[in-house]
Amino acid sequence: MLSSVCGSMTMLLSLALRLLRDRRGNFAMMTAVLAVPVLFSVAAAIDMTRLMSVKETVRHAADAAALAAASSNLTTETERQQLADKIFHANIDLQKVGPLIKANNLEETGGGGIPRQYVYTVDLSLSDSATLIPIDNFWNANIEAVVQAADEQLDIALVLDNSGSMREYDARTTTRMSELITAAQSFIDVFASDGSTQIAVIPFDSQVKVDLPAISAFAGVQQNPYAEVDCSDPDIAPADVELCTANQTTTTDTTTVVTDAKPFSMNCGLLVGATDLEQSWCEMGRPGFNLPASSTGAYVTGVKRGRFCFIFCIVGYGVEASQYTATVVDGRYKIARRSEECATYFRYEVGDASPCALHDDTFGIIFNQPAPEPTTETITNTTTAYSITPGTAKAEGEIAPNASLLSQDMDAYEGCVIDRRTDYDVTGFVVPQPDSESEYPKANCATNTLATVTGLGTDFASLKNAVGAMQPSHNTNITIGVAWGMEALSAAPPLTGVRPNSRKVMVIMTDGENTQNRWIDARYVSNGRTLIDQSKSAEIDEKTLAACAIAKGQGIEIYTLNLLDADSAMLASCSNGEDYSYTADRGELIKTFEAIGRKIKRIHLTG
Repeated sequence: MLSSVCGSMTMLLSLALRLLRDRRGNFAMMTAVLAVPVLFSVAAAIDMTRLMSVKETVRHAADAAALAAASSNLTTETERQQLADKIFHANIDLQKVGPLIKANNLEETGGGGIPRQYVYTVDLSLSDSATLIPIDNFWNANIEAVVQAADEQLDIALVLDNSGSMREYDARTTTRMSELITAAQSFIDVFASDGSTQIAVIPFDSQVKVDLPAISAFAGVQQNPYAEVDCSDPDIAPADVELCTANQTTTTDTTTVVTDAKPFSMNCGLLVGATDLEQSWCEMGRPGFNLPASSTGAYVTGVKRGRFCFIFCIVGYGVEASQYTATVVDGRYKIARRSEECATYFRYEVGDASPCALHDDTFGIIFNQPAPEPTTETITNTTTAYSITPGTAKAEGEIAPNASLLSQDMDAYEGCVIDRRTDYDVTGFVVPQPDSESEYPKANCATNTLATVTGLGTDFASLKNAVGAMQPSHNTNITIGVAWGMEALSAAPPLTGVRPNSRKVMVIMTDGENTQNRWIDARYVSNGRTLIDQSKSAEIDEKTLAACAIAKGQGIEIYTLNLLDADSAMLASCSNGEDYSYTADRGELIKTFEAIGRKIKRIHLTG
C-alpha cells in the first residue's frame, strides 16, 4: 500500500513537473485570473467619465438657469423659479440625466442696496442602477450656480438711431429697425423686475422731436440763414453767418437810360431881382409870367397923387408901371421887364393894368432858364441768387445743412429741434434760456416719421411702446442724440426725473456715419450715387466726441453699439473703453443688447 501511495505521489509530482514545463495553457489561465480586476477598472473608468460628463452638463444647465432668473423681467420669485427650471431642463437630456436629479431649487437673497444673489442648486445621486459597478449610492453631488447682480438705482438713456438707413433689409426678411425694436424692448425687459431702474428713450436722426409741453418754454425762433436776409443781421447766429454768406451769390449790372426832356414847368423861385409884387404875380400865373406860354402883361407898380396946372390946376396921379414879356428865345425861357412912369387923371391901384404907353426906358431880364434837356441815368441792378431756401420739410435726397429747417412759423411748430448754437450744441447740462444763445432752436421736422423723445420713467410698458413707435426717418447726427441723452440724465430741464445719487448710463446705438448737422451736410452726389465726404463727416465726428467727453466728465457711463456700417473707432472713443464698445451684425442685436444689459446690471457668475 505504501508502495502504491508512493507510486501515486511520484506520478502526481511527475505530472506537476510536466505541467510546469508545458507553457501551452498558461495564458488562458492567467487571463482568467486577471479578468476580474481588469473589468472592474474599465467599468470604474467608464463610470467616472460618465459622472464627470453628467456633472459638467448639470453645471452648465444650472448656470444658464441662474443667469436667466437674474436677467428676467419677471416680478415674483415663483415666476423666476419656474423660468429657471424651464431653462435648466432645456439644457439637459431628461431621459438620461433626469432620473439622477433628486432636487433642484432657486434661492434669492439681497436687495435694499445689497447685491442680489440668485443661487440655483441641483442635488445629484448616481446609484448602482445607473452604473456598471453594482454599488449602491456610488456617487452623490450638490451643484450650485451663483449669479450676483448689483442692487442700485440706475438711470439709463437709450439713444437709438432712427435714420433712413434703418429701413434696409440686408438680404433678410426684416429691416434693421424691426430688429432694433425687438432688441431694445428685450433690453428694457432686463431691468423690468428690479424696481430701481429708470429708462429714457431718445430716438434721433439729424434732429430730435420733443413733446410740445416739454419743449415750448425752452425753445425759440432763430433767424434762418437761408432766408432772403442781410447776412449782417444781428439776429443771425454768428456760426450761421458763414452759411448765409455762402448761400448768396450776388451779380451786378449797369444800364444807361436816356429819358426825354420833361415839359417845362415855371418855377417862380428862380426869378432874379423880383419884387414881392412880381413874385406874387408870377405865382398867380398872370400874363407875362405864365411860361411856357409867350405872353405880355403890364401892371401898375406904384401910384403918386399930385396937382397938375396948365390953364387951371387939377388933381392927378403919377403912375409907375412895368411891362413883362414872357418868351422862348433860342431854347431859353425868359421874362423881360420894362418900366416907365406916366401921369393920369384917373386913380389906379397897384396891380391894375397899366395905362402907360411903355417904352424901353428901363429894361431888365428877371427870368432866364434853359429849356429842359433829356436826362441820362445809369441804373445799377443787383441780383442775389439763393442756392438753398428755407424748408418746411426735407426730401430724402435734398442736400442742405439743417439750419435750412429753422422755423419762422410758430403756428405749425411740431416739436422738432436741431443743434443748439455753437458751444451749447455738445452739452445737455446747460439750462436753456429763452432768447439766448443756449435756447433750443425751433425747427421744422425734416420728416413726419421721427418718434418722440421719452424722458426717464419706470413704466416699462410705455417705454416699450415708445420703442415700438420708432420708424426710419432721415439722416444721421449722433451728436444731437448724445446731447439729448445728457439732457435726459441731467437735472436741467426740459427733461426731468434723474435722481441725484443714481448711476447714470447712456447706451448709443447707430448703424452709420455722421452725415448731417446744423452747419454741415456731408453728402454729395457723384454719377447718380449719394456718397459721404469723409472730411465733412469727420467734422461732425469732432462734435460727437466733444459731447461724449462732456457726458463722461459728468460721470455718465457710455456704451456704444455699432450695427454694420458705423465708425467703430469713433464709437470706441466715445465709449468708456474697449469693454463698453460693441459691434453687431444683423441677427446679433438682441443678444448684444442683452449682454449690455447684464453688464450694466453687473450680472455675473460667482460660483
